[in-house]
Amino acid sequence: MRVLGYLAFVRLQDPKRSKFYELATTCVFIWYALHSTAYRFFDMKNNIIFESGDAIFHENKFPFKSRNSGG
Repeated sequence: MRVLGYLAFVRLQDPKRSKFYELATTCVFIWYALHSTAYRFFDMKNNIIFESGDAIFHENKFPFKSRNSGG
């Protein structure tokens, strides 16, 4: 089980992409996919939610964590 809010780099799988196109996008892990083994991500750049199974998680980085959260 993964914690919600992890920073993740998700590989883009576009068959028409050229070799100079970006290979991954910066996302936030939001939940597991309901009907497959993939994960659900929020793309911070394009403000969309999508599913993918090919991601690298950075388990010590939380992009939405407030700096002044107290505690």
